[in-house]
Amino acid sequence: EPDAARRTEMLRALAAPDVVFRDRFGCTASLDDLAGHITAATQHMPGLPLERDGEVRQRQGTAVADWLGRAPDGS
Repeated sequence: EPDAARRTEMLRALAAPDVVFRDRFGCTASLDDLAGHITAATQHMPGLPLERDGEVRQRQGTAVADWLGRAPDGS
């Protein structure tokens, strides 16, 4: 979702206020932190949508998902 306010509204419908997200580029500890992290990603990688690659897995109580960024030309 390109609109930050709409994206945050969608996150609120899907995640708990204390949702935690970690990857090699950041670590968030709340829904508002995650919304800000996603906004930053869209600013630093404009036009590069992310899509999940494969099924979500569970490891030691943590959901693990792989993501791909694909350019408009599919690369």
